[in-house]
Amino acid sequence: MRFGILGPVVVGGEGGVVQVRGLMPRTLLAALLVDANNVVSVPRLFGALWDDHPPDTARSSLQNHVTRLRAVLSANGGERIRTVAPGYLIQVAAGELDLAAFTGLHRRGLDAHRAGDWDGAACHLAGALRLWRGESMADVAAGTLRHIEARRLSELRLNALEVRIHADLQRGRDEEIIAELGALIAAYPMRERFHELLMLASYHVGRQAEALGAYQQARALLVSELGVEPGAGLRRLQERILAADPALARPAARGSGPAGTVWPETGAAPGRPAQLPADLADFTGRAGQLALLTQLLDSRRQGSAVAAIVVLSGPAGIGKTSLAVHAGHRLADSFPDGQLYAHLNGTGAPASPASVLGRFLRDLGDDPAGIPVAVGERAARFRSLLAGRRLMIVLDDVRDAAQITPLLPGLGGSAVLVTTRGLLADLPVSSRIMLGDFTPAETRDLLTRIVGGCRVEAEPRAADAVVEQCAGLPLAVRIAGGRLATRPRWRIANFAARLADPAARLGEFAVGGLSVRAAFAASYDNLAAASGDGIDPARAFRLLGMSPGLDISVPAAAALLGTDEPAAGQVLEILLDNHLVQAAGPPGHYWLNGLLHLFAAERACAEEHPRALDMALNRLLAWYLNGPETADPAVAPAAALPLDPVCRASGRRWLARLGLRSGDQDQAAAEAAPAQPVECHGRLAEWIGARDSYAEQARAGESTELGQPMAVASA
Repeated sequence: MRFGILGPVVVGGEGGVVQVRGLMPRTLLAALLVDANNVVSVPRLFGALWDDHPPDTARSSLQNHVTRLRAVLSANGGERIRTVAPGYLIQVAAGELDLAAFTGLHRRGLDAHRAGDWDGAACHLAGALRLWRGESMADVAAGTLRHIEARRLSELRLNALEVRIHADLQRGRDEEIIAELGALIAAYPMRERFHELLMLASYHVGRQAEALGAYQQARALLVSELGVEPGAGLRRLQERILAADPALARPAARGSGPAGTVWPETGAAPGRPAQLPADLADFTGRAGQLALLTQLLDSRRQGSAVAAIVVLSGPAGIGKTSLAVHAGHRLADSFPDGQLYAHLNGTGAPASPASVLGRFLRDLGDDPAGIPVAVGERAARFRSLLAGRRLMIVLDDVRDAAQITPLLPGLGGSAVLVTTRGLLADLPVSSRIMLGDFTPAETRDLLTRIVGGCRVEAEPRAADAVVEQCAGLPLAVRIAGGRLATRPRWRIANFAARLADPAARLGEFAVGGLSVRAAFAASYDNLAAASGDGIDPARAFRLLGMSPGLDISVPAAAALLGTDEPAAGQVLEILLDNHLVQAAGPPGHYWLNGLLHLFAAERACAEEHPRALDMALNRLLAWYLNGPETADPAVAPAAALPLDPVCRASGRRWLARLGLRSGDQDQAAAEAAPAQPVECHGRLAEWIGARDSYAEQARAGESTELGQPMAVASA
């Protein structure tokens, strides 16, 4: 049989093309073929079939799809798909899979190019490129395969094309290559290597002015579209053309050349991986963290035999990936052997170390047929390939230390930048950087860069209101800015008014594939794996949404949760480890981002019985009012918890803003407190109204047992 995924998925049997009908069976086949002859875990297959949202029936559905696919393939070539823990494996023989053939030809082409064998390089790479029939896996589900694997394969194809063109230039085929590059630049205008090759081809045929003109066109495009200057390769090639560098001349002898031939524009070996996602043209803020990352990761400053490993941690939407990608691009010159990037999907169906290692080994030129199965052997092979090289490795959205330990270099020279919503406390690292919320100035700066200075200056107060409602969360700023930028007729004041409604605010922070609520939900769902001595961390987080303020102490949390202080402190630390609360002020005090506070209240109203919420709030009120000299029996008739004087003062201020009595001593303060707007749930009546608006949507599934979660969807 023949299998093809370099284009629409196709299967060929003895009688011709075998029809694999149905989107899901076709996607399943592609997911197995991408890692042919290796076990693909069930969670990875879930991710391929349903992205990050597998249904409750996912396991039985997967088994049904496997059965259907086995029936199709067994009728045309014997049993192919085997069940091997922890998933499934498809057996493919040599010469049966177009991806394996492409990878082999690609590797041989790169080897020939490094040896200066231009004819061999061009021949092998042209053969590899002929295997492509269109966009890889174009007819599979738009999930992990399309978003990650298809893009990876597309990057390998473009790399093969770049190296083949360079080999053809060395063979003297400049004129026809110039025409080919014109079409490629039109199709891939942001790919700087194509611009470099056009400059080199023009220079080879004596058109120095055209070569320099090609640089100016590339620069104008990059500045206008992305707001960035050309990379080091383009800039250096322009300088060398201006200086008429003799090293740019084509070798006299075709088909042979010095071993170790390098790209003339960069000095790096051809075929180096360049997998970092595109940088943000409007990247804003994080100047201090960026300077620290540069100091920690720059390989030119490293003298240690130990690889630099830096962990970026923080809550959902705080901009960890954006900072990691930006830093990776900034440090590209320090890592001439390229950049490896992998999204580990730590908040969904996590990628296995074996699958990531398999891809990294192939991308570094290892023979796919010789890649071992065992993760330990793959890790050893990976460390061997990294020895003597300087690569930047970005591991994005990591779940835990075990997921990435096999992916770490064994020697210095390379560097690893990790992003995670956890802490990875058990991972030995060079440094840890925890990202916090944007300052108001950073928030306003990013909003201005996205929306435009003229609109912000025209409505400064409305812009300030939007900045305030974004609560310092970069994801919220980017969504708000994106919605305003794509709706030029909107007034900022109108959008600010929409954000002012706390019950609707999280719904407004969604555009395209970006959603603040969805980002928070991924972290919240992961709390199911945590434990806290009988206290459910997810429930503790929900009840924190009932706290009228954004900050809370351990004693106050104990009252809210109905437990003792040690248990409350432990569960708050679990939430801290998952970046769902932040440490604030003196020890034992915690703080929630304003949007996270809203999300917690949403989950409470959707999953808790209203009477349980009333009881939790009453316990907190009782705690705030407790004390022999200040207790008000009408409000707190049964308070018997110890009182923190600092929190008592905070509670009195809060009660004054609510307009409730807190003993005679606080009556005057309540009457003198200025009327002012407060955050969601800042007034008890407002909280009740917001709670009821969510709870009404959940009445049909309301439980009659006090304190038990309701079987309803999120409001």
